[in-house]
Order: sequence, then structure tokens, then C-alpha cells
Amino acid sequence: MSLRDFEREDERAALPRPRTPEDDDQGHESTDGLPPSKPWGFYLVLAAIVVIAVVYSVTIIVIRDKLDAATAFGAMTASFTVIGTLVGTYFGIKAGLDGQDKVRETVSRAIRGGAVPPRVRARREDE
Repeated sequence: MSLRDFEREDERAALPRPRTPEDDDQGHESTDGLPPSKPWGFYLVLAAIVVIAVVYSVTIIVIRDKLDAATAFGAMTASFTVIGTLVGTYFGIKAGLDGQDKVRETVSRAIRGGAVPPRVRARREDE
């Protein structure tokens, strides 16, 4: 290879390349290459909520002749507790994973030099 060949390669590298769907916001290629997955966790939680609602409804219909206020309240409380636990767990895990992805993306941009690090103001002891 001659010096002219190296100069041509430098010129080609300096030319802007067309953006592809694999590029992120800054024009950098995405490193993960994984397509977004379906929200199977959401479908599982939704199915569990439907099952709990059906079980609650069937329980109330079956024992409606012997139903007193304490029994109805107990069944309703148990159903809402399970539904609340499922929904809270799903969205808690989802928020944690989304935050983890955001941090990973920010760190990779900072390493590549594409992002300005955020300014953090340390709180002084006397404030």
C-alpha cells in the first residue's frame, strides 16, 4: 500500500455515511443488535388478573346464598391484594430494567465520546 491509498481511506472515513435503523440518536451504530422483545411479562400479569377476577366472581356466585358481609369483604380483599402485588411487582421490575438500560446507554455514549456528562452538584455539609 502506498501513501495515496492511506489518504483515500482517510477521505472515505471522513465522508458521512447514510444512517441505518441500527443507528442510535447520535448516529452511532447500536451495539446490542437485539430486536425489541414482546412484553411477555405484561401478558402474564394481565392473564393472572383475569384469572383472579374470574375466581373471585365464581366464588361470590357459588356462595351467594350463604354470603355475609365478612365473607364478601375477605374474598374481595384477597383478590385486590393479589392483583396489587402482581401489578406492583411487574411495574417495579420494568422500571428497574428500563433505568438499567438507560444507564447502560448513557455510559456507552460517554465512553464513545458522544455525550456530555451531566453536571452533578455536591451538597455541602453546611447547607
